[in-house]
Amino acid sequence: MAIRVGMPSLGHTMEKGTVLRWLKREGETVEKGAPLFEVETDKVTVEVEAPASGILLKIVVGENEEQPIGATLAFIGTPGETIAPEEVQKVLEENKALAQKKPAEFAFSAPMPPRVAPSTPPPPVDTSRIKISPFARKLAEEHGIDISQLTGTGPGGRIVKEDVERAIAARTQAPPSPELTLRETIPLTGMRKRIAERMRQSWETTPRVTEVMEIDVTPLVEYRERMLPQWEQEYGVRVSLNDLLLKGVALALRRVPRLNAALQGNEIHVYQEIHIGNAVNLEDGLIVPVLRNVDQKPVGQIAQESKALAEKARTGKLRVEEITGGTF
Repeated sequence: MAIRVGMPSLGHTMEKGTVLRWLKREGETVEKGAPLFEVETDKVTVEVEAPASGILLKIVVGENEEQPIGATLAFIGTPGETIAPEEVQKVLEENKALAQKKPAEFAFSAPMPPRVAPSTPPPPVDTSRIKISPFARKLAEEHGIDISQLTGTGPGGRIVKEDVERAIAARTQAPPSPELTLRETIPLTGMRKRIAERMRQSWETTPRVTEVMEIDVTPLVEYRERMLPQWEQEYGVRVSLNDLLLKGVALALRRVPRLNAALQGNEIHVYQEIHIGNAVNLEDGLIVPVLRNVDQKPVGQIAQESKALAEKARTGKLRVEEITGGTF
């Protein structure tokens, strides 16, 4: 009986992936554990291994096609076995239904109109005497709607939920814009799409706290200059100030373990291991490889691993396990 090859889950943030390249053709022999196809996620491009040995009977999803996690991409079976066209059609319908269960496509909100400072601030309006239902008032407060500008359609001119909803809808409509000549259109996909989604999600859900302080790092700079020759001779890399900061952060997390934590539902998970994400700037965005057990490693080893991960990030060779599992 033929075995289905599915779109794998390559990280907790992955929802779908794109089949970049099939490494085997239909009718060729495949070995379990050998690379079968390449998948591009929002973070990395990885080779996916064959789940079983046999013959690649049928490729259902072609190259450069995007599919959700769990979608059937191909069939592996025994010599002489075939996949009926009805089975292929059934799989395509299942993949389509699976894709429709995923969250709706990310969409940018309408552009904000330019801010125009009034010459004199308007006098405050007493809204306590405005006739409005409790639910409508709460809805208006959540969306920043000025109820003094609304006309109530309820009994006696009372503002009701529908009045507030109309004001919300009217505000989110984009104003007409003049005709512009496009130089190019760039699809919002892959890493850039995920960055846009995460930036908006972060802005909507994360409290903003800014802490500013000055620290005299002269002793740290002098220590680095003094140790550079020894580190280069022992580890073959030039230790940066960032490498020293990684070590310092790891030691601080060891002393204050509750900072090495994450909110999971209604629980705070405090982690024993200290795995630090170290951002690497790419042409298309930002990626965060993870250095593991940083508190247990000497600075020279941290510099080695940091440099190696940065090079792999820039050449698109990071593995999934190298960008997941960070605790800080």
